Amino acid sequence: MISIVCDVCKKAVPNAMPGKNFIYVTDKAICKSCEAELEEKTRAALTKDPQYSLAGFQSHYLGILRKMCG
Repeated sequence: MISIVCDVCKKAVPNAMPGKNFIYVTDKAICKSCEAELEEKTRAALTKDPQYSLAGFQSHYLGILRKMCG
């Protein structure tokens, strides 16, 4: 059994199973509820940006993730 602590909310993930109740993004472990919050914030940031690009998405996604973890 592995012990995982979400890097965003700092709570332990019970019965941790990758892809099921937590994910890894770069070097961060994120629980599903924080992942949903990250995706919502990214979606909101991208609606303000008139031009969509993969590089822009990645930049917003990782920038928001850094803010949430720090």
